[in-house]
Amino acid sequence: MNNGLYTAIKCFDENRNLFGDPRNQPEKFNLYNGLSSFAEGIAQLEAEIQTLRQEVEYLRSQLRR
Repeated sequence: MNNGLYTAIKCFDENRNLFGDPRNQPEKFNLYNGLSSFAEGIAQLEAEIQTLRQEVEYLRSQLRR
């Protein structure tokens, strides 16, 4: 995971814990929880893309033989 995504997840989680009481401030809780989940999803996509890139590079090397 790149540093920007890690930082975003960490900040969103921290904000959710500091400001997002699900009973008193459900809007803030949902906002920060949603942003954290979104950033985690992007990180998962990034990892999948990296795996696909490696697989494509492997296939290219096999075709060159």
